[in-house]
Amino acid sequence: MALVNNNYVLAETESTSHPVETGIDITDHVQRKPITLSVSGVIADTSSKKATDIINNIKKLQTEGSLIKYVGRVSIGNMQIQSFTCDYEYTNKGGCS
Repeated sequence: MALVNNNYVLAETESTSHPVETGIDITDHVQRKPITLSVSGVIADTSSKKATDIINNIKKLQTEGSLIKYVGRVSIGNMQIQSFTCDYEYTNKGGCS
C-alpha cells in the first residue's frame, strides 16, 4: 500500500498454484487484483453547491455502480465506489468529514 498525497493506493496480484505428485507446487499465472484507493477529506458547502447535494450525488454514483475517474496526484479511471462513510460533526454545518 502506498500513501500518495494523503490517499492510500493498494495494487496487488494473486498467483495460482497447483499441486504436483512430487516436488513443490507449480504457479502457472499471475492475476491482478482490483486497485483499491482510499480517500479522506471534508465535504462542505460551496458558493455553487450544497454539501448535501454533493453527498447525495456520491451515494447515487455508488448505488448505480457508475464508473468514475479519480483525478488527484494520480489519475485512475474505470473505478467504482465500494464504500462511502460520513461523520456528521457539529463543526461542519450541512457537510461531513
